[in-house]
Amino acid sequence: MRKPLKVEAAGEGLAGKGAVRIRLVRFGRKKLPYYRIIIANSRSRRDGRFLEMVGHYNPMPDKNGEKDIKVNGERIKYWLSVGAQPSDTVRNILYKQGVMTPPNSPVPAPAAEA
Repeated sequence: MRKPLKVEAAGEGLAGKGAVRIRLVRFGRKKLPYYRIIIANSRSRRDGRFLEMVGHYNPMPDKNGEKDIKVNGERIKYWLSVGAQPSDTVRNILYKQGVMTPPNSPVPAPAAEA
């Protein structure tokens, strides 16, 4: 008799182990990139399977010189709270959107008493 498979809901078991990443998936054509911000298992391919899509990023400026960035801040905060690690590029995007603290921000050292 077979043992029943244990199914984990939306990667909750993976996030605690640091195996879930917030990263970009490339779409578009040659020299006109367009990216989706996704939640994926760290072992999956760049354009492979993912758990959830939480935003998009178009690095090509429009007529006004602005880049199109849209993120679902609520879902990203949830995934960060369960241990998902953003890639460096996604961390910078989330900082610009006000979802995360500045990347590589120095931690204030405790004041030394004399």
